[in-house]
Amino acid sequence: MTSQARHRLRWANWAERERSAKLTIALLTVAVIACSTSVVASRLYGSYSRRSAESVFDSAIRGERETRELNKSASQRNPQAKLAESLLLTITPSGFDLKEITVPAVPFFLLVENRSGLGEMSVTLQRETGNIVKAARVQREELDWSELLDLTPGRYVISEASHPDQVCRLTVTPK
Repeated sequence: MTSQARHRLRWANWAERERSAKLTIALLTVAVIACSTSVVASRLYGSYSRRSAESVFDSAIRGERETRELNKSASQRNPQAKLAESLLLTITPSGFDLKEITVPAVPFFLLVENRSGLGEMSVTLQRETGNIVKAARVQREELDWSELLDLTPGRYVISEASHPDQVCRLTVTPK
């Protein structure tokens, strides 16, 4: 083997070792960065979840106290007072999930979920005779609508403007 060939072989071996060393350093660097990121993220998440768990617990206790105080003050005014009932309606692409509902004439929350895929929803509650009781336009950001209602006995129709033929009939009976 000539000296020039030996020199080329040595240089090729050296270049290969150099590439291998650079690859090893790059992989070690990536591993250190990944581990560091993981440690920092776990510490941040751990402190966040402890704080959020404490705040959820605190807000639950606060909510329980407020409910107790509300019930206490309501019972002092009216011994038969209680929390309002609620009625959930969902608007799907094929219309309302419930076609007919009967409720007693007591205050209740009407909750309407927009699962129709519409960006904007216009909900109307009207008497069967045509008098509008409530109307609401719900934007995409809000998605759902709720309202505390105290309706007199009678028949009502709940509709959405984009689908006027798809309605929910609401019958309010005397207490």
